Amino acid sequence: MANEENLKKGEPYRFRAGEKQVEIARKGGIASGEARRRKKAMRDTAKMMMDMTIPDNLTQLKAKLKAMGVDEEDITYQAAVMVGVINQAIKGNTRAASFLRDTMGENPSLMLREKELEQRNAEFEYKKQMDAEQRSKEEETSTLADVIEEAYRKRMEGEKDAE
Repeated sequence: MANEENLKKGEPYRFRAGEKQVEIARKGGIASGEARRRKKAMRDTAKMMMDMTIPDNLTQLKAKLKAMGVDEEDITYQAAVMVGVINQAIKGNTRAASFLRDTMGENPSLMLREKELEQRNAEFEYKKQMDAEQRSKEEETSTLADVIEEAYRKRMEGEKDAE
């Protein structure tokens, strides 16, 4: 809970300058790198394990996957997990159904965001094109104005020479 005591305890750690701040930042960077490496190793291990084929001693699981039409070479832990999710969705688990829908890439909110992005990009391109056309018209107008001004200047010079 925030109170004055908590704020006072943080006082010595704020607004440090020089070598102390550099040392604190360095330690934070090292810790952040270690955490990222641990998370990456965990992701890689999970991916590797999910891609492993199911061993022969799990005959019931293999038989269930075969009964659902999964090819022999595709019988992996990933397939088994997806079968479990499908079974949960069939039983009425809405979170499992949502997970399945999202995994298939049919998330309505994501699809809506993609359409909005496409529309914004199209709108941006349209505005860019309109700006280019406007600049082109302004250049033509300024060129016409320059021609008129030049003709007027020549006329005035001609009248001065005639006098």
